[in-house]
Amino acid sequence: MGLIVVLISVLSLTGCSGDPEPARSGAATPKPAKATPTLQIGSKAELAGVRANYHGTKDITGARKVSIEIEDNYFSPTVIKGTPGQRIVVSLENESQSPHTFTIAGTYIDMQIQPGGISEVPVRLPKSGNLSFFCTFQKKNGMAGVFNASGPIDKPGPKATARR
Repeated sequence: MGLIVVLISVLSLTGCSGDPEPARSGAATPKPAKATPTLQIGSKAELAGVRANYHGTKDITGARKVSIEIEDNYFSPTVIKGTPGQRIVVSLENESQSPHTFTIAGTYIDMQIQPGGISEVPVRLPKSGNLSFFCTFQKKNGMAGVFNASGPIDKPGPKATARR
């Protein structure tokens, strides 16, 4: 009986404190935040203005190196988030049965990696926004990704072609 009285007392003290206050006349009603679409493994996504097959996100803030697995038609991780101007070494391993390229839009980086091959390349993230990467052979099939330094990951970065 004593325990029931204590529970009733505790419940009566808490009351409806979790309920929002009623709207006051003249007060502005806050607008709900714009929902960000949730990316699912295997889904298609618009990344830095390029259509991509999504296979994960990795936060590399403070890191000096990131590993990317190359598969048929996707990179894993697909989204790599870091800090503006961050310098990293990208380690690439081609786990597919086909050759692929690792090409970064608007840069000199355009390298071919054979099946089973491993390569490393230094990369500097943009000072703001996004920088796309892709396979020139399979880009049309969604084999692309993004280095994200700031802002939304779908905002286009530099023109998505490699300098030759």
